[in-house]
Amino acid sequence: YVGTGEGNASGDSEAGLGLYKTTDGGSHWSLVPGSFAAANLRSITWIAIQPGNAQHILFSTRSGTRGEASNSTSTATVAAASPPLGVYNSTDGGASFAQTLNGSVNEVKFDPGDANTVYAALAGSATGGLLRSTSGGAGGWTPIFQENRGRFSFAAVSLPNGKTRIYLGDANGPGGVGAQVYRIDDASQPASTLTASNNAAWTRLSNPNDGTPG
Repeated sequence: YVGTGEGNASGDSEAGLGLYKTTDGGSHWSLVPGSFAAANLRSITWIAIQPGNAQHILFSTRSGTRGEASNSTSTATVAAASPPLGVYNSTDGGASFAQTLNGSVNEVKFDPGDANTVYAALAGSATGGLLRSTSGGAGGWTPIFQENRGRFSFAAVSLPNGKTRIYLGDANGPGGVGAQVYRIDDASQPASTLTASNNAAWTRLSNPNDGTPG
């Protein structure tokens, strides 16, 4: 699978035409039919296929433009009919997609140990950060790390004890707040626990002060 469009949300990030799929090692590509209505004129930022179930496809989108280069003074064009940004879910192999989360989403991924749990990184929102769905991405998104930044990136890994660890990086924030990296060693904890006291349950691995350990 490949998602078209540049998912950086910059002024000259080219919009795409949906999700494409190859079944012969890349020699031929075809449009995944249901993706066009969800992602045409937008940029697909991430694709997640449920392990063991190719019928279950998730992708996330950010904004894109048409007809502008980085060295151009022309005005970017975004069609009024552009589909909403967010996470889109298909359980029929891509014949149809339903939007299950609204907003500018950088990444969407399945939990490595539980296909019913999906995480999404929602940017530029007071209710954003890292969100969790326990319905396989079909809805019910709840923040488990809450912060308003322009971008997030994360990785979820299985630990020997059966828990899921998540590494999370954010972007620079307003007022010169530096980007940071965090870790949680049990991502299944209640959302209220994980977000309490400004995400205090998360271990900060980095330090914004130059020359400081971390």
